[in-house]
Parts: sequence; structure tokens; C-alpha cells
Amino acid sequence: PRSTLFPYTTLFRSEWDEQVADLQYRDVFEYAVGHGVSATGDCTTSNHCYEVQTTWIPTAEVEKVSPASIPEVELTMEVLGALGNAAEAQAKLSPLVSQYRAWISAQQVKLSVLAVRHQQTAQAMLQNATYASNRIPAGIDALADPQVLDAFRIAHRAIAAAGRQRQLLRYHGHASKVQPPKWYPFQLAYILMNLRGIVDPTHLDRSTVDLLFFPTGGGKTEAYLGLAAFTMVLRRLRHPGIRSAGVCVLMRYTLRLLTLDQLSRASALICALELERDQDKGKLGEWPFEIGLWVGSAATPNRMGRRGDTSASAEYSAYTKTMRFQRDSRANPSPIPIENCPWCGEKFDRNSFRLIPSVNQPTDLRVHCANSKCVFSGDRPLPILGVDEPIYRRLPAFIIATVDKFAALPWTGETGTPFGLVDRHDQEGFYGPCNQKNAKPLGGPLPPPELVIQDELHLISGPLGTIAGVYETAIDTLSSRTNDGHFLRAKIIASTATVRRADKQIRALFERQEVAVFPPPGQDRRDSFFAITQPANEIPARLYVGVAAQGRSLKVVLLRAGLAILSAGQTIHQREGGKANKQNPADPYMTLLGYFNSLRELGGSRRIVEDEVRTRVQQYSRRRRRDPLDTLFTDRTISYEVLELTSRVSTSDVASAKRRLAQPFHEDDRVDVALATNMISVGLDIIRLGLMAVLGQPKTSAEYIQATSRVGRDANR
Repeated sequence: PRSTLFPYTTLFRSEWDEQVADLQYRDVFEYAVGHGVSATGDCTTSNHCYEVQTTWIPTAEVEKVSPASIPEVELTMEVLGALGNAAEAQAKLSPLVSQYRAWISAQQVKLSVLAVRHQQTAQAMLQNATYASNRIPAGIDALADPQVLDAFRIAHRAIAAAGRQRQLLRYHGHASKVQPPKWYPFQLAYILMNLRGIVDPTHLDRSTVDLLFFPTGGGKTEAYLGLAAFTMVLRRLRHPGIRSAGVCVLMRYTLRLLTLDQLSRASALICALELERDQDKGKLGEWPFEIGLWVGSAATPNRMGRRGDTSASAEYSAYTKTMRFQRDSRANPSPIPIENCPWCGEKFDRNSFRLIPSVNQPTDLRVHCANSKCVFSGDRPLPILGVDEPIYRRLPAFIIATVDKFAALPWTGETGTPFGLVDRHDQEGFYGPCNQKNAKPLGGPLPPPELVIQDELHLISGPLGTIAGVYETAIDTLSSRTNDGHFLRAKIIASTATVRRADKQIRALFERQEVAVFPPPGQDRRDSFFAITQPANEIPARLYVGVAAQGRSLKVVLLRAGLAILSAGQTIHQREGGKANKQNPADPYMTLLGYFNSLRELGGSRRIVEDEVRTRVQQYSRRRRRDPLDTLFTDRTISYEVLELTSRVSTSDVASAKRRLAQPFHEDDRVDVALATNMISVGLDIIRLGLMAVLGQPKTSAEYIQATSRVGRDANR
């Protein structure tokens, strides 16, 4: 094998990620390196190589990492939502701990066969796993408190209801196909290990940043939404009455696409919590559970506006956007970037967005489902706020924001209200020093946010991380309180699928010294107890194919590859029954998703697709081998309109693009070709997509992993 490029020096040993990689990939060797061409080795099962060769079209398979299945552990959400007492909770959840500890003991036995330099790393990894295995039962023990157990049950009922609705939408209303929602073991373990830090603000876990590190599409979102539901419900139980209101969970993203995708999932959970509250207002309070979308004015209005407003910002007000949408819903985007009801999936119409209490002098924008059978129709609005002014007044329990929005903190006085800095209230909301409205005194500020969620942590780096770190100081101060001599801070959790030096990044960003990565890695990269790597012969792996064409421009390579992919896909689609087969196995390969490193590259390629690709693919069946005869290619007519997902596309068009990409190929609104920049590298969770063309190598390995993980998620196709 080729010797390592990085000798095992003191510098190398100081990098924890390098130590882990050195241990986990100790059985992976590089036998040949190509110069101007790719090289591959023909190896035996014992890692002996007897032949190397060059190749112009190298291939590699990335096997699927899946959540492990753990027997004897109760994972059904509805069962956990009906736990009778703490003893039953112990009985149903403790097997998770005992089996994890048994796995750790088995790993301990394997240490002796490792090289000396690997043993120290493996021992440290087992210590991290032991630490996690001790925090999980501490969370189970916390359920001995009746109030905590009640919050756990209510949260699970809401999560289960939202999960059932999500399945119902996926199966187009076929209730017979809906299965009882279940946790993956790592999701439930992550929730349990964080319970102690949520329940007891003085506990050391409260200051620990828990990073959920799992591959893209593995279920990270559901895990932290479950913890968010528990946190919101627990506040309602602990602070009866109006003092249970206010912002409880603050979730932040960096990109619009990511924010919009998570809004639909989180909104369904808030809808379920609101239905739970409606059944027992004495326990969960009179103030509704609501979710607020707090992003820039290009996506959501900052002001309500009114009739006759002639200010410079009138064009971007909720009044103007709503009136335009009601006049012509086809030509104008909706006032806030949400197209469908998060509960029943019905598409919003011109009457779904209503200005209240009067159209000409509105103080709020309400969203109503257009489906009369939906529980959030008629006079009952969806619990969604999308305008800054109502958000500052109503203080939704859950706020989804982009990180740049916090730049308004020193300039907009009302931004203090989400941190509980209010002193009066009435039926319309809460008021702080910036609003002199006469209302009933609260008797003190509301509790500040208790849970801060930072998704896609790896994006908060470089210059953005530097600026974000400055604002984190202010956010942490505003979210902290002193009570009985204890300094109480918000709990911070984060998630990512690609990160290095996570502990250093988190300390620099949040100034929290304790960092815990979950699930802790194991000495075998294919098994961390909570996650296993599925062999390609069990679940199809994601196939990467490289095309090396020296002497040809990238645009020519894109043209030739695009023609072959589009035409060959049409051949297979027709062979499998065409559009008449609604379950056509070739459907994931009928939409070509192109990825580009810059807008300049994308712009030039778009012209090629609209002109040359579209023209040539209509007659591409002429390209065939005559002897022996092949039928690889079929003529195809693609739409002239190329879908684009970039920063220059409006937020409403981004929401529409996501909906269209999810459409099967037999639908009229389907997409033939979509071109995108790094906007899609996070937040595009569309299981249907199965084909991507990457023009040029992305700038970082993390970007390459994130972007290409947008496709090939359906294990059955």
C-alpha cells in the first residue's frame, strides 16, 4: 500500500478527527494514483492487490448509513404517549441502556487486537460512549417526576399525530397504508439524554452543547423537534396561566431553502400541539401554541402596512402582498412562502390569507386552510405567523429564523420581546417598552427562550461564523436569567452531517466549553450501535461516476453527458410502462438535477440545456451501435423551461420549485431539468430525486457530500 502522506506526528495526534479517521479506516489502502487519468486496483478480499489499471470513467459506491434496529425497546410514539407511570417508562426504555452498555463492553474486548497507536483513540471513543450511556438513564430517571412524565406523554402524542398526518400526505390520503409512527433508536436516545438539561436549568448538562452528528436524510430533524415539543409542553405545565406564553424554542438556519423546508415539518408539530391544548386548556393554557417565520423582507413582510400607505416600504408590507395575491394568485406570490396546509396538504387559495381585524387597517395576517374538512379551516386559523410585527406582539412558542435576522437586535427595539422582555399583555399579545399600549401588567418579564437549535452547524464557519459569534454573545445574554443565585442559560443543541473540529467551532461560536457529539463513533466505522452501514448487496449504494475528458471543455462534457442521461432515462422509462405506470421504477432518473459551483457556470450551462440539449435529445435515438445493434437511446422532448434554484430566485419561486421537483414524471407539472448552486446542499429533502450531474469538483469535501446526498435517498428504487 501507498505510505501515508501525513506521518503520525505530534500535530497529527492533536487532531481528534484525524485520530478517529486513522483508526476507523485502518483497513483501507490506496494502491494506485492516476495523473491526468483515474486509476483503480483489482483487489482480493484479503486486501492484496495484483493488478492496477487506468480508467477514464471511474466509479465508486457510497454505502447507505442507516439507523440501527434495537429489539426490546419501545419505539412506538403513541405507546410512549400513553405511559401509565414512571415504572412503565423504565420497563419500556431501559433495554436501550442495557444493550448499549453491552455493546460498549464488547468493544472493550476488541481493544487488545488494535495497534498501540490506535488503542488510545479507541479507549477515548469508548469513554465518550460510556458518558452517553450514563446520560440516557438519567433522562429516564427524570420521568419519575409526574410533571416531566406528563410533558413527555403529551409531546409524544403530538409528535405521533404530526407523523400520521405526514404519512397520510405521502400516501395521498390512503389511511390503510399509514403505520404507527416510531422513533429510530438514536432519535429516542438523543431526546432522553437531553431531558435532564431541559428539566433542571441548574444541571451541568444545560451548558453542554449536544451535537447530533448523523448522515443526511437519517432523521435528525425529527429528533430535535421531539425535544422541542417536550420543552414547550413542560413550560406550559410549570408556568400555569399567561406566564407560560412567550418564545420557548429558537431555531436558526443559514439558507432560505433550509428554512422553508423545516417550516413545513415544524408547523405540523405546532398544529398537533395546538390540538392537544384545545383538549385541555386548563393544563396547557389559554394562549395558543404558534410558530413564527422570522426571516428577511424578501421572504416575509416586516410590516403589516395599511391602505393608503405611501412609505418606501409599503410595497413589501403584508397588506400590499396579500391584496395582490387575492387579486391574482397565479401571477403574484403568497404573502408568506408557504403553499400548502402543513396539516392536510391542501393548496392555499386566494382566500387563505386574511387581514384582521379589518382589511384596511390590519394588525395581523392569518392563514386558513382552503379544505373545509381540515380542522384548521373556517374560523380556526393555522397557528402560523409570518410577519415581523405580529411575531413581536404574539411571541410564538416556536420561532424559525435565519441567522442574519439577528443583525436587527441593536437597531429594532421590538426584537427584545422574543426574549421575554415584556411587561403588559391583552388578548392581542404582549408589549414591551417600545409599545405604549395600555394593557394588563404581567408582574415581570416572561421566561426567555429555553432551547436554541442550530441546524447545519457546519455552515456557520469562516466570515459568517465570525459575525454570528459576535451576535451569539448578545443572544446568550438576552436568553439568560439569574434565579436564587443560579445563572440560568438556554440549552443549545446543534446538528450536522459533515463537520470537523466541532468542539473548537462550538466553543468559538457559543462560548460553551462542554461539547458532546452523538452518537459517539465506534472503532468500526460500520457500526456505532445506533447507526450501521448497509452493504450494497442489501440496500443499493449511491453510485458516483466520474467523467474525465482531457482536451474537452467542461461545457462539452456537460452537453454529452446530459444528452446520454436524459435519453437513456427515457428508454428505461418507456420499457417499464411509461407514464401509464404510476409506480415506474425509472421515475427518480427522469429529472436531471445539475449542480454548479458558481452562478457564472450555471448561467452558461443553462443556455446549453435550453438550446443544444433540448434540440439534440429530440433526435438522439439516431446515435446507436449498428453491430451488434443496441437500443440505449430514445428520442425525448424536454420542457424549454429549466428550473433554477439559486440566490437570484425569489423565495416564493423556491417554494414552488420544491413542490414541482417532488412531482412524479407522469404529472403535467413535472421537471425535466433543474439547475442549482450550493443552495441545495442543505434543506432539499425530496426522496424522489435519483440523478445529479456535478460540473466540476465542489470547493470543499463537506459541500461535495452535502450536495450529492440530495439524491439517491429512496432505498427501494
